[in-house]
Amino acid sequence: MEAKKLEEISFGIVSQAGDSFSYSMEAIGLIRKNDFAKAEAKLKLAEDVLLEAHKTHSELLFDFAQGKGIETNILLVHAQDHLTKAELMVIFTRENMEMKKEILNLHQTI
Repeated sequence: MEAKKLEEISFGIVSQAGDSFSYSMEAIGLIRKNDFAKAEAKLKLAEDVLLEAHKTHSELLFDFAQGKGIETNILLVHAQDHLTKAELMVIFTRENMEMKKEILNLHQTI
C-alpha cells in the first residue's frame, strides 16, 4: 500500500476515534445530569463511529494477512492508540451510566 493512502486511512481512524471519544465525553456530562435518554443517544453515536473506525482498521489487518505490503509508521501507531482509547472510553461510559442508575435506585430505596 502506498504511503499516501496509508496516511489518509490513519488520519481517518484518528478522526473517527476522536469523534467517538468526544461523544462519550458528552454522554458523561449528560449522565451527571441524570439525562439518561440523551446520554444513551450520544453513546450510540460514539459506538457507531467507533464501529466505522474498526471496520477500516480490520480492512488493514485483512490486507496485511493477505500479504499486501503495509508499512507500519508512527501515524498508524498513533491511529491505533486513538482507536483503543475511544473503545475504552465507550466501555467506561457505559459502565458509568449503569453505576449512576444503580446509585439513583439505591437512593430511592433509602
